[in-house]
Amino acid sequence: MNIVDIFSIQKHYAALHLLEDISFTVGEGEKVGLIGRNGCGKSTLLKIIAGIEESDAGYINYAKGAQVKYLAQEADFACNLTVHELLRQPLEEVYARQQRFAHIGAELEHADAARTEQLLLEQQELQGWFDLHGAWEVEHRIESLCHKLDIRQLDARAHDLSGGERKRVALAQVLLARPDLLLLDEPTNHLDAQTVQWLEE
Repeated sequence: MNIVDIFSIQKHYAALHLLEDISFTVGEGEKVGLIGRNGCGKSTLLKIIAGIEESDAGYINYAKGAQVKYLAQEADFACNLTVHELLRQPLEEVYARQQRFAHIGAELEHADAARTEQLLLEQQELQGWFDLHGAWEVEHRIESLCHKLDIRQLDARAHDLSGGERKRVALAQVLLARPDLLLLDEPTNHLDAQTVQWLEE
């Protein structure tokens, strides 16, 4: 199954024809590299695929329900959140469902028979979703990625991070999201050789 189909993408800046008739597909599980000289339009193409920029011509089809995440060359967090809060952002749905699961448990203590049946059915559906998405392991996933990417200060504020620290936190964010299509623009900047090897694997 194709995650994305790209047809005849064009992008012009005045007389500069940066992208001309670009077409390709990315299938499920495929890894694709864009190779070219500086300024040839690699970042622009990634932004177009991610929906951040518009093309001048052509179109893009995504698989139904496909989630797309983009990692920019330079991460810029326009907020005052802590690193841990930033890493929890891609998992908001998980935490919301966990909270709902806890509320169901509390409500079951006082529910009548009819309501109990409804709540147990919802609880069962949530449990199935948790099992499918590994929802009970999200904090472990955050901890593991922080170790792999050398993210140490979870209580540090975004505006206090260095460029390299921001890039590693942004990389952790997109990996935690587990998108169907992950677009990485110069992802190995600020990473040591061992971490680059881990990321490749």
